[in-house]
Amino acid sequence: MGNEVICAIYRDSPHWITNTARGGKATNCPVTPELSKLCKEASRAVGGGILAMDVFETDEGLKINEINHTMEFKNSEAPTGVSISGAIVDYCNKITKES
Repeated sequence: MGNEVICAIYRDSPHWITNTARGGKATNCPVTPELSKLCKEASRAVGGGILAMDVFETDEGLKINEINHTMEFKNSEAPTGVSISGAIVDYCNKITKES
C-alpha cells in the first residue's frame, strides 16, 4: 500500500485452486526484506497504490506471478493480524489530504 508491504499470506489447498474464497487456507507469511524489496519494486513499476501480488517461491528466488488492484483480503486479516481494511481507509485518507 503506497510504499509499504503490510502483510503476506501463504495459500494452501488440497487441489490447484488456492483462492481462499474457494476453499484455500491462508496462513501468515513473514514479510522478509527480500519479499518487501521485490513487492516495492513491482509496485513502483505499475504506478503504486493499493495492490496485492501473487509471489512464487522458486529455486531461483521469489518471482511475481501477478499484480492485482482489486484484491480479496477478507480471509487474510485473521492469519496476519493486520487490519487490511483499516489500512486501506488510512491510505485513502492520507492520499486525499496530500491532494
